[in-house]
Amino acid sequence: MLGARRDEAAALAALGACRVETGKLEAGRAKLQHALDVAQSVADLGTEVQVLRYLGIADRQAGEIDASLDHLGRALTLVRRLGDPRGEASVLRQLGEALSVAGQSGEAERRLRESLELARDLGDWAGEGEVLETLGTLYQRMSDTDAAEGYFTLARDVHRAVGNRPGEASVLLGLGACAIARQRFDAAKELYARAADLAEALEDPSKVAAARMGLGNLYAAEDNVAEAERQYRGALASFRATGSRWREGVALSNLGGLLMARDDRLEEAQAVLTEAMAIHEEVGAPRYEGLARFNMGVVHQILGRPESAQESYGVAIARGEEVGDKGLVAYARALMGSVQATEDHLGDAEREHAAARLAMHEAGGGRGLAVLDLCEGFLELARAREARHGGDPRRAADFLEAARGRVEGARELARRRGDVGLALRLLIRDLERTAA
Repeated sequence: MLGARRDEAAALAALGACRVETGKLEAGRAKLQHALDVAQSVADLGTEVQVLRYLGIADRQAGEIDASLDHLGRALTLVRRLGDPRGEASVLRQLGEALSVAGQSGEAERRLRESLELARDLGDWAGEGEVLETLGTLYQRMSDTDAAEGYFTLARDVHRAVGNRPGEASVLLGLGACAIARQRFDAAKELYARAADLAEALEDPSKVAAARMGLGNLYAAEDNVAEAERQYRGALASFRATGSRWREGVALSNLGGLLMARDDRLEEAQAVLTEAMAIHEEVGAPRYEGLARFNMGVVHQILGRPESAQESYGVAIARGEEVGDKGLVAYARALMGSVQATEDHLGDAEREHAAARLAMHEAGGGRGLAVLDLCEGFLELARAREARHGGDPRRAADFLEAARGRVEGARELARRRGDVGLALRLLIRDLERTAA
């Protein structure tokens, strides 16, 4: 009887892991939770560790970082009790990845270095390559392109040495993203093409699609909308063919974000983002739902629908707070404030902007501060209109000139930064309205 229950737990764990790996997060988590209940009922600690690890992976992919950290922390306690250093190294790597997503970079680095040391002590070259790759991803999130590129290169060499060709394909994608960050677009194209060729040779449609997503991001950065759209739609078709609903939602979100940059395709962007939001809600991915809601808010704002824009930004803020994504909260609050300022609700706008500053500070500042600085322009325009209505044309002119200065200062940056470009686009429209 005991052996049968342990076999049941192992089978449920394997099925749940398979569903997570194919992007069916909710179905996978349901199976894993069932497996966890069975494993705990028969004190099968080995299976319990594996289930908790996969639950942590699924939670992270869904954007539920607190749950991911909880599951992985419990897995780490159990695997250490079992005295399984190889399993401990694997759990530490996943924990480091979740901490990286949570923005806890210092703790993420500490856990990943623990994992790296264990892998090297064990002579586990394959595990070492995986940790080096994850360190590259950590530094990429920290916008430290030099360090990211260095770790991805080390990981590529290790993957090649042990014959881990899927790992090599993943690292090529990371190196491609580094090349985009350096604006070395030709090098990025070559890296993504090599990753796609390798993935096709491996008959790995998910990695082929990931390479196409990278190429889509590259062409979007070059403002080549037609080619970016072709790549995103190709990735979308692959994700649909493999049944990866979570990745399908991400591809739709990217496509919607691309289309909303074109005034003549805003309605199409709205339809694509609506589909993306439905998928993210279905699979239980609140962070990605929040990102899609944010983009939908921008679409509504461009189309002159302030109430709908505020509703979308409000949901984006709630989802960001739910998963601890301070960057998303900051961006959504900043744009929420811009809508309120445009509607001349200056007090509300100032409060949202202050909250956005606080959230961005908690997120570590960085690139997002440029968007918040630009969004100050909406407050200046609201103050200009307030001063004009109050009979103080000189003060109104000063605020108007300050907003113009922000526009001019952001033009060059907007050519390289999509987030700045969106805010600038909205600010220019409000500036023209106020100056008229």
